[in-house]
Amino acid sequence: MEAIHTETQLTDITTGEPVHAKYGMFVLMLSSHGSENSIAGVDGRLVKLTDIYDLLSPKNFPAMSDKPKLIIIQACAGSMINYFFKNCMI
Repeated sequence: MEAIHTETQLTDITTGEPVHAKYGMFVLMLSSHGSENSIAGVDGRLVKLTDIYDLLSPKNFPAMSDKPKLIIIQACAGSMINYFFKNCMI
């Protein structure tokens, strides 16, 4: 979540303008383990997809307001997530 938030707040160091204001769309690709309506972060904690979508809202990402956002999420959402967290996480 922190990386997505940081990305949405980037500004040009010479002009102070939001970096993304000059772009026509925003693409976010996430690949991880997950469960229904959540995805595992780098720390193994589940993050709700609605929280990610909220970070990309016009209120939180005004530079991309009224511009298309493509979000690609590749994550399992089945019962094996419990196996992963019990057996694979350090």
